[in-house]
Amino acid sequence: MTPGSKTGPPAHYLNISQGVLCREPTRVITVLGSCVSVTLFSRRLGIGSIFHALMPQWKAQENGQLFNVFKYADSAVEAQLNAMHELGVTISGLECKVFGGANALFPHEVSVGDRNVRSALEALAAHKVRVKAMDVGGNVGRKLVFYSHTGDVFVKRLNQPECRVRRKGAK
Repeated sequence: MTPGSKTGPPAHYLNISQGVLCREPTRVITVLGSCVSVTLFSRRLGIGSIFHALMPQWKAQENGQLFNVFKYADSAVEAQLNAMHELGVTISGLECKVFGGANALFPHEVSVGDRNVRSALEALAAHKVRVKAMDVGGNVGRKLVFYSHTGDVFVKRLNQPECRVRRKGAK
């Protein structure tokens, strides 16, 4: 089955500041620029989750007010790990992958994309989650297709003459 295939699991389009935990086979599609996505997959339960975060840290923005947890990389990681934990998934039973963080506008400066990736990685490290694969940084966006029931993630770099596909476990 290919990422653009019309057959297979139903498609779910993930927008900015959204997250989803899939208990049924789902093909989750999102497009990232400077935003960051983290996928978590439990092989034992066959469930997966993914978010699309816009900003790095909620504490710097929301001053303790109620907010959308998936808007920020750090709070999205927390929410994602909590949801998986509630279903009986342990940290050691997770496959984690990180994507995004492009810096297309100002390639010689530390960008929000860099900060998004750093924030997600720090939040994962705080919980001792090992990242199995990542495709981050650079100066072009990415289209992701995440298969929630297998953990596979296909990546297409945008504005590139050819498509790079990254499969589960690739570095």
